[in-house]
Amino acid sequence: MNKIKRQEARQRPKTAQSGFTLAEIVVVLTVVGIMLAIGLIKITKGQRTSQIHAAAAQLVADLEFAQETAIATGREVRVHLDLENNRYSLTWADGTLLRTPAGNRPFVVTFGSGRFKSVHLQGCQLNGHVLRFRPNGHPMDSGGSLTSERLVANLNGLYAVYVQPVTGSVRLSRTEQDDG
Repeated sequence: MNKIKRQEARQRPKTAQSGFTLAEIVVVLTVVGIMLAIGLIKITKGQRTSQIHAAAAQLVADLEFAQETAIATGREVRVHLDLENNRYSLTWADGTLLRTPAGNRPFVVTFGSGRFKSVHLQGCQLNGHVLRFRPNGHPMDSGGSLTSERLVANLNGLYAVYVQPVTGSVRLSRTEQDDG
């Protein structure tokens, strides 16, 4: 009986086996890998853009804080933009650093690390890279009163922060370019 079963098994026509070839598996894995890479790039770029926007919003809030502090205390407050070291600080007219409202630390914001690691401070149209808020809140730079809107800083070519003459109002604008 065993002999008959073996003969029948030999006589049956061979059918195609189900399964995948190595080439099919490689193609599928390659396509999946490419899709994952594209997704990761989009997520990373979105996180980077969010970091830059958060940094720009922080700069705007800090400029408004500087102006409000000048008005409230009746003292000049200065914002020093240090493009070389990728940071800015708030000081009194005598150069003494202001303290942060929360944490009571020196008011220095550094980009390029921590929560702002992808942020680069660029471009400034202020003389001496200093924005001064007089005790009445009027903005000035080291050259005197502002006569037109000035670029305070550009962040990664993606967001620009401007200050208005006379009022000292701060404006945030998204630009078209991104320096990658």
